Amino acid sequence: ARVLALDGHGGLAECLLVIEAGQVYLKIGEGGVQQAATSGERKLSVVPVFLEVAVLKGQAMEWVVEKAVELGVEALCPFFSVHGVVKTGQKTPAEFAARWQRIADQALKQCGRNAAMKVQPPVVGIAGLRAELPVGGMRIWADESSAGGNVVERPFLSTIRDPQLLVAAHFVVGPEGGFAPQEKAWLNGDGKAVAVTLGANILRAETAALAGVSILAEILRAGFR
Repeated sequence: ARVLALDGHGGLAECLLVIEAGQVYLKIGEGGVQQAATSGERKLSVVPVFLEVAVLKGQAMEWVVEKAVELGVEALCPFFSVHGVVKTGQKTPAEFAARWQRIADQALKQCGRNAAMKVQPPVVGIAGLRAELPVGGMRIWADESSAGGNVVERPFLSTIRDPQLLVAAHFVVGPEGGFAPQEKAWLNGDGKAVAVTLGANILRAETAALAGVSILAEILRAGFR
């Protein structure tokens, strides 16, 4: 059988699947199969998007990982948050990351993307996220308290037309219980982030993560200049 093989780094090859003497392997360039070729990655946009999300419980987190791959997120950067259900000590950061990376790699094959999404080990506390952004980069966070018009909000669409997004976009989403006051203070201060609203309704954390990335995907892919 002929199969399409991806190496997770942009390499793409049509191979011959061979079962021989109890061994299963791929042959490239035999039986009329084409040599390996490098295919251009189908990117979300020319601007890399990093999803910085609080560790969510069970299937919600796994769903976010899978869908982030499909939407073209460059890297997933999880963090343990004050109001999060999942706490440190249940597993090591490396164990969390290894499971999520396996899910991400499976999603890679399903959606036809040919470069892997990197899953970082979760850090303790939102301040564990890198505060330094690339020159021109921008960090955006979804503020659930702005839903319903209770506070002055900055609409998402106007925010992502900001020229600071010319290099990189970091989108931050809190946990099931929302951001704690000290986390909001960090985002607005040392985190150098801009608060945005995703609409009038308060969304579940996993919904907010994918809604925000979807908006970024569409606008950045089309070009916001």
